[in-house]
Amino acid sequence: MASRGGKAAHYSCVRLAWDRPANTIVKDVRPGTGSGYLHPAEDRFCGIRELARLQSFPHEFDWGDGTYKQIHARIGNSVP
Repeated sequence: MASRGGKAAHYSCVRLAWDRPANTIVKDVRPGTGSGYLHPAEDRFCGIRELARLQSFPHEFDWGDGTYKQIHARIGNSVP
């Protein structure tokens, strides 16, 4: 947490690395930050399928109908 103008500022974007374990995936999606996890080699946020793979779900796993935020919460609430 950093302070800017007397107000607390939280930075939730994390660049993943190929050679280090990923940070914990939380259920909350912060506005304007996508998943909060940046792809290790590309300048973009990780997608739902990539986050699900980090949690050990097979690529074919069906998350059912739901918004990005709802599916992200399901992934964040799961135990890898």
